[in-house]
Amino acid sequence: MRFFPGLKAFFMISYSFWPVFSGQYLYPVATLYPSHLCVVHQKNLNHLELWFWNPTTKEKTKVLSSQFIPAGLTLLPNQKGFAFIDQGRIRVKKFDKRSPKAIDIYEPIYHFDIPHFITDDCFLVSAKKGKRFGIFQIDLQGRVQTIVFSEHSDALYPQKIGEQLFYIERIQECSRIISVSYPKVVRTAKVDLDDIDSILAAQDEWEKPLIKKEEKKVLHTQRDKKIIFLKAGASQDLFFVEHAPSVDQEVQLITFSCCRITLFERSWKKLFNFTLPTSFLFHTNPKSLYESILPLLPRYHGEKIYHCSWHTRSDGEGLDIFCYNQETESTTQKTFGKEKQNFFAPTIFHDMLFFGLSCEDNFTFELLQN
Repeated sequence: MRFFPGLKAFFMISYSFWPVFSGQYLYPVATLYPSHLCVVHQKNLNHLELWFWNPTTKEKTKVLSSQFIPAGLTLLPNQKGFAFIDQGRIRVKKFDKRSPKAIDIYEPIYHFDIPHFITDDCFLVSAKKGKRFGIFQIDLQGRVQTIVFSEHSDALYPQKIGEQLFYIERIQECSRIISVSYPKVVRTAKVDLDDIDSILAAQDEWEKPLIKKEEKKVLHTQRDKKIIFLKAGASQDLFFVEHAPSVDQEVQLITFSCCRITLFERSWKKLFNFTLPTSFLFHTNPKSLYESILPLLPRYHGEKIYHCSWHTRSDGEGLDIFCYNQETESTTQKTFGKEKQNFFAPTIFHDMLFFGLSCEDNFTFELLQN
């Protein structure tokens, strides 16, 4: 995997070839209020372009040079820029700057997940250190502080709500959702590069996890399913996706479940299932998505959850967009694709539905609009 190298290990599944889809895609990745959608155009697995598109004026602007491969785009909280992962490096593009800045990280961590910004200049990220994934706080100057790390478990998908940190802990085949008070991060060591004691003191400071084992509270445990992609909702509920611990190599489809944890009641519930083709997920298929499962994940919009799912149509099969209403617990189909059409990455912008699709060289951005 070029993006999220740990994804295959997280899924514990194997790839099966299914030669149906085009390798060129156009899909929204973020909303930049009040006027623009952030859109990725995947020309092939080695060429991604990021565009800003105004659906009202139809104006479109290419945002990054073609030397970058932008994946996992995340807007800064102040909406004055965005972060993305470019072939394993975290970069930040400020709108008042000409070029993106690489976050130079010298600590031995790698395989970065999507940055989760907690302030305008500081984010949480899951990354690998040695053989395990931990959670680290990093600022735009590249200073790192270990928040959660253990030699016996992985810590993944951090989400911060108020002063609480939530994340997924994985120990062998057991997945747990953890809640813990977020620690105060104070950097006291001043590094003198000419003084070995100063360097060792700074190293000891960043490596020491700020959260202790006895401080953690377990909100949910799953032993027969893998839990992935924890996400905080607008109502301060937590959402996550679960799937079978393993999938046979010959399968062409994977069934996932979207679940919710209600923090006030400390209860969890499976909301709906959705099915995805394996051919989208793994780069051994040249027609897959560079961002793998990211554009295919559910999008949470208030009481409604928009998602794509593979299903049977009158003229074949394909991905369509559906909407799950949490109040009525009902699902409504939103798109009705024809043969070989696949719709994904549903995005609500000014109460209108936009979505991604496979496309040809003569595409227009208006195809994104329902």
